[in-house]
Formats: sequence, C-alpha cells, structure tokens
Amino acid sequence: MKKRNKLDNLQPIKPLREVALAETPLCCKIDRDIDAIIRAMPERSAWLREAIETAAIEQGLVSLKKDTPGSDRA
Repeated sequence: MKKRNKLDNLQPIKPLREVALAETPLCCKIDRDIDAIIRAMPERSAWLREAIETAAIEQGLVSLKKDTPGSDRA
C-alpha cells in the first residue's frame, strides 16, 4: 500500500491577476493606528498592492501600462 503524503491533495493556485507577483513579499513597519485600520480591511493584500502600485506610478518610478488590468486610472 502506497503511503500518502499530507500534501498529495493540494492543487496549484490560480493567479490573482495576469501580472506575475514577486517571489518574496515586501515588509515594513508602519504607524500602529494605520496598521490596525489596514489589517481590519477584508482585502488588505489587494489594497496594499494597489496603493504601492499607484504611489510608484505617481512618483515616476514605473510607467502606467495601458494593457494591464486596473490600468484605467490616470
């Protein structure tokens, strides 16, 4: 009888969006009040990605790509 591994039933995760995400997460400490508010958000990871992406575009670190989802912001 073949011994089953606990992980045998895992399936690949579908990508959240068409753009590939970085292998490792960004981490930083922020003000406690802001941290509490963000952690209470239902979709905080998506919100944080959007906030960082928007700031990077506004500060000229990256250009706005017209063909990516969510690129309707100007």
